[in-house]
Amino acid sequence: MKKALIRLTGLLVTTAIALSGNGLVLANEVENTGDDVVTATEEPANAAQDENSETPEEKSSDKETVTNTDSGSQAKDNNDGPSDNKVTVTETLDVTFDFDNDELAESYINHVFGIDSPKASTKKAAKRSYDPTSGLTESQKALFNGVKDHIVQIAAGNETSTIIQFASDSVIFNYSVDNLKDAKDLLKQDISVVIRALLVYYPYDLYWFDKTNGSPFSYSYSSTDNSITFYLASIRFSVAEEYRKTEGDLYTVGTTFSNTVETAHNNALSIVNTYKDLDDYKKLEAYKNKICDLVEYNHPAADNDDTAYGNPWQLIWVFDGNDSTTVVCEGYSKAFQYLCDNTDFSSNDIYTVCVSGDVVLRSNKGNVTGPHMWNVVHMEDGKNYLVDVTNCDSGCLLFMKGYVGTLSNGYVVSNGLGQNNDYPYRNTSLAPALASSDYVYTPSPEEAPKFAAHAMRLRDNIGLSFYIEFPEDFDPTNCYVTFSSYDGRTGTVSYEESVSVGNNQRDFTFFISPLGLSDNVTATLHYGNNKIVTSEPYSAYDYIVAARSYYASYPKVVNLINSLHAYGYYLQKSGWGDKRSHGTIPDPVKALSADEIAAAKTAINAFSIEKNIGTSGVDEKIMTDVSVATTTELRLYVTATEGTTIIAPGANTAVFYNKTYYQFSTGRIGPKALGTPRTVTVTTNKGTATFKTSTMYYVKSAMINSNLTDNQTKALVALYYYYSSALEYN
Repeated sequence: MKKALIRLTGLLVTTAIALSGNGLVLANEVENTGDDVVTATEEPANAAQDENSETPEEKSSDKETVTNTDSGSQAKDNNDGPSDNKVTVTETLDVTFDFDNDELAESYINHVFGIDSPKASTKKAAKRSYDPTSGLTESQKALFNGVKDHIVQIAAGNETSTIIQFASDSVIFNYSVDNLKDAKDLLKQDISVVIRALLVYYPYDLYWFDKTNGSPFSYSYSSTDNSITFYLASIRFSVAEEYRKTEGDLYTVGTTFSNTVETAHNNALSIVNTYKDLDDYKKLEAYKNKICDLVEYNHPAADNDDTAYGNPWQLIWVFDGNDSTTVVCEGYSKAFQYLCDNTDFSSNDIYTVCVSGDVVLRSNKGNVTGPHMWNVVHMEDGKNYLVDVTNCDSGCLLFMKGYVGTLSNGYVVSNGLGQNNDYPYRNTSLAPALASSDYVYTPSPEEAPKFAAHAMRLRDNIGLSFYIEFPEDFDPTNCYVTFSSYDGRTGTVSYEESVSVGNNQRDFTFFISPLGLSDNVTATLHYGNNKIVTSEPYSAYDYIVAARSYYASYPKVVNLINSLHAYGYYLQKSGWGDKRSHGTIPDPVKALSADEIAAAKTAINAFSIEKNIGTSGVDEKIMTDVSVATTTELRLYVTATEGTTIIAPGANTAVFYNKTYYQFSTGRIGPKALGTPRTVTVTTNKGTATFKTSTMYYVKSAMINSNLTDNQTKALVALYYYYSSALEYN
């Protein structure tokens, strides 16, 4: 946080306060510029100026022009009622705002910041539930609508003149009063309300508006015995010195400001992107903290009423990346609203507005009173909460606050340091009602890894895959998955052993037997400090059923999983097993027909074995079998002739026909490789023998040489079709 220049906590000794148009600050002199100032002018008829040529000095002239359109009688500006004659008078009034206006938001150029909405320069405008025009009278709305499009066009650079003229009789105000002075006072109030509403609804587009220099407007009026009607002709919006085309031109906007605006815009959106993954409350908190880090309070501008309106008030000086530019309270609140307006909150109910009023801030050094601007945030609970970013930068805890008391036009809010502050609204018709208590932040449940999907591997073995989705910032230390299967087997796969499959997901695989296609497998993820997430039980058969539907338009996929299903089913029926209990595999989609069995036998006859015995002393008679556990594995059993020693340290042995056979494995075999010959080399004390054969040769031998049951034959045939469908799939 940069040095906080506003201190409402008693940490800064001051002698007095200053009230100015620049926000609430601490200073050494007392000065109050008072309420809105409206000046009526009188001038002789021959001195009347065309409104388009009026100079700033002419605004303060003290004369009025009166033109009698009927009998020549004259209506004077006094406390007496107007004459019976209908009189038309042309004059100029000057409405001056002496401090930050109600409901301001960021100063922001429409086309540079890329906001295309013709209604308002904010992405969230459409989501806001309150409409500043809803409290306006029909006459006020006519003025509002007559000005709004010009404001947008000026901001977009399509218009440069800020003098807005109205069609004849398009903006009319009528008052049931009998004297001109009272009618003028009412007119002044109506115009002030409309300008404040414009500042609420078009905060970005009015970035160039110098509120401290007033808004002159001209009109004509007619009167009867008991009413006076005003017809607005034009209104002028003074341009802040920073944005004028030339130094003395109060009513023309220049076009040299785009580079700074574009830089600020990009920096602001970068902040939004930085915190996009936080929850809604944490986004708001991060924005508040970031603004306080980026900027300081501009005391010189706030303490000096002669400071030209411009830089210290604008959000661009928060985001311009220049440490030398500073802002007053309006800049803080505009910046906060802009970040919020460009944020995609998880709740569409969240939005932010800027409000202002003559606040009372308390500390152990006494009270400080004066004009100020802050934010109100509407949350997903339907309630509004106060955020005073300016004074958060000074150490106060004025973030997401509800009220502890009420005022006639606002609320009393705790500053979090033992004192209560008064936050009255300048215009209660445009002010959101605060919640009766502070916002209670309930952190979102810690984002935990979750089981996201399943898959099946049919490579060297049959693998049932559990896809787990991990948070972006997940710490994989001590992370692993344990498996438990219906057949009693267990397994463990570490995070490092798992395989990334994209989208923050990793594949943890448990290998199963074709006999166990219906065995439910449960996966449990272990991570962090003894945290676990457990999956629902899932089987390979569950995947087969789902895949049939999902891949219905891919016949090769369907054929492959159907052949695996048939292989597992007939294998269970065959009586060949692995001495484990398995879930019953349902009937295949289609039973093997006699023609399919005959076709398979014919195809299998093509497979053979190659032997190279040489002088090794290995017996030419060998035996083969196939493992049907978690892997498909072809095994050869060899024996030696008399006087020959097989050198195979650690090899398994078995006795068949009173001879000792040594077991040699060809390793794991995937379905596509079941017909591919594998070479086994046997070393003896006399030399080397090699055997080259395939799993399909074993199937051929078993079907020729064995007395098989019908289901055993079908199991071998189904294995062949599993192999052929895998080749076709490839």
